[in-house]
Amino acid sequence: METMKALVFHAPGNMVLQDCPVPQIAPDEALVKVRFAGVCGTDSRIYKGTKKIDAPRITGHEFAGDVVALGSAVGGFSVGDRVTAYPMIACGTCYVCRSGRTNICANRITLGYELDGGFATFVKIPAAAIAKGNLIRLPDGVSYEEGAASEPLTAAYNGIRRSNLMPGQTVLIVGAGPIGLFHTQLGKAEGAGLVVVSEPQAEKRALAKELGADAVIDPSTENVQKRVKELTDGIGMDIVLADVGVPKVVEEAVEYLRKGGTYVISATAVQFS
Repeated sequence: METMKALVFHAPGNMVLQDCPVPQIAPDEALVKVRFAGVCGTDSRIYKGTKKIDAPRITGHEFAGDVVALGSAVGGFSVGDRVTAYPMIACGTCYVCRSGRTNICANRITLGYELDGGFATFVKIPAAAIAKGNLIRLPDGVSYEEGAASEPLTAAYNGIRRSNLMPGQTVLIVGAGPIGLFHTQLGKAEGAGLVVVSEPQAEKRALAKELGADAVIDPSTENVQKRVKELTDGIGMDIVLADVGVPKVVEEAVEYLRKGGTYVISATAVQFS
């Protein structure tokens, strides 16, 4: 039996790099050799035990690579294609899917959670994912690293889209983790007049400035609400994007909005008491 290396989650605090069988594909499935995989905050939560999944499981849902095998019933792709995959497979029939929001499907299954994912030499793309268009060919000029980053970038873009950002508006991003930094770039790309990032870590604030933030705030030493008022002539922000999972911070961030402003929570695992 041919084997591959895979990072397998066995229990909180117990992930092992081990030899596993190379997945066997059915006629309507594909096999991808992983060239690059990203580590999501949810992967960290799985390791810590705050995100519950069944074990053993090969984790990793942000990846890109090459198609190395195709089932006979799979059309539209060729061996050698450079691809990434949208990891969440929606049922298409639940009340959420019927409303058009398949990204929050109530019955979804996800590569790296319920199905083996991309922290391995090879990953199998199941038939349901291929049928729903979740296997995506990378355009020429897009690297494997960029392909793997397309999943969190898409999540960040969804937050921008739901904020209904209009050119010239003011935007505050709370938290300069990966999603917050994507929001910084996307906010500028979508024409925001002022993009401000609130982040306690100096290194992340510097990166936010490098990626286009007009101003940064250190919430550990500055009064964020006061700075927001100074930057907006006392009005407050048109849009606040909360990209941290700390309930106190999420609650406080509402106060930075102008009257009639828009607040989007993009963080996961925010648990209010």
